Amino acid sequence: MEETKTKIQKCEIDKFKKRVDLLYREIFFAKSQYLLFDRMCMDFSKMPKYKEYYCSVIDGLQYSLFMKLAKIYDNDSSNDSITVFYMLNCVQCNKLLNKKNSEIIKYAKSELEKLENMKALDNLKTLRDKNVAHLDKSYDLGIKSFKADEIPAYNEIPILLDYAHNIIIKIYKLVFGEQIEDSKKFEMVELQYSSIIQMQNSYPDIVVQLLEQKNCGKN
Repeated sequence: MEETKTKIQKCEIDKFKKRVDLLYREIFFAKSQYLLFDRMCMDFSKMPKYKEYYCSVIDGLQYSLFMKLAKIYDNDSSNDSITVFYMLNCVQCNKLLNKKNSEIIKYAKSELEKLENMKALDNLKTLRDKNVAHLDKSYDLGIKSFKADEIPAYNEIPILLDYAHNIIIKIYKLVFGEQIEDSKKFEMVELQYSSIIQMQNSYPDIVVQLLEQKNCGKN
C-alpha cells in the first residue's frame, strides 16, 4: 500500500515537472526573442539596404513576444492553463510540492500577491485582446491607437520576462532541488546575432546584388 502511494506521489510530481519544463521553455525563448528584437530595433536605422527584412522579422518577433508573455502571465481561474499563476498556486497549496515548508509556501504566496497588483499585466491583457490575438474595431490604427497607459511600456517587457524567469528558476530550486544556469545560452544568442551583423557589414554589396538580380528576374 505504501509503495503504491509513493508511486502515485512520484507520478504527480513528475507530471508537475513536465509542466514546469514546458513553461520554462516558453520563458526561455521569449527572453531570447526579446534579445533579438531589442538588437534589431537598435540596428534598424543602420541597415537601410535590409529594411524589408528587418521590418518583417521585427514584426514577427514583436507578435511572438506579446503572445508568449500573455500565455506566461495568463491568470486563468479555471487552472487549465500552465502559467506563472498556476505554478505558484500549485507550490503554495500542494503539500507534495511545498513539503509543508513554511518558507516555500510564504514565497509562493508573496509572489502571487505581487503579480495580482502588477498594472503591467492588465495592460498586457488589453494589448493581447485588442491587437495581438484579435484586431479590435475600436483600435483601427493598430498599436498606434492605444494610449500610453493602456499597454506595457517598452522597458516593462524585459522586466516581465526576467520576473517570470526568476520565478521559474526559483521553483526548480525549491521544489526539485535543481539549479538552472542559462545565462551563457542568452549570451550565445547575442553573440550569434553580432556575428550575422558582422557578416552583413562585410559583404553588403554581394547580398544587395543578389537581391537586385532576383527582383530583375521577376520583371
